[in-house]
Amino acid sequence: MLNTASLTPSHVRINVACTSCSRVVELTCEGVSGVAGYETYHEYFCPYCRKLNQPRTPGHILLVRAAGLE
Repeated sequence: MLNTASLTPSHVRINVACTSCSRVVELTCEGVSGVAGYETYHEYFCPYCRKLNQPRTPGHILLVRAAGLE
């Protein structure tokens, strides 16, 4: 029997610009939440300037990092 509680949702990576320092930040978000394709506001702190940002994303933000880092 398959345990669906252990399955992970799809993750989406998007690049956004910080509203304060304008540097590009990569966000890893949960898959689409709510109505399919409808983005909602979520918060994160910029890894460069530490200012609070509230972009519209397709799901809850799971990971924030400087863009281009692997």
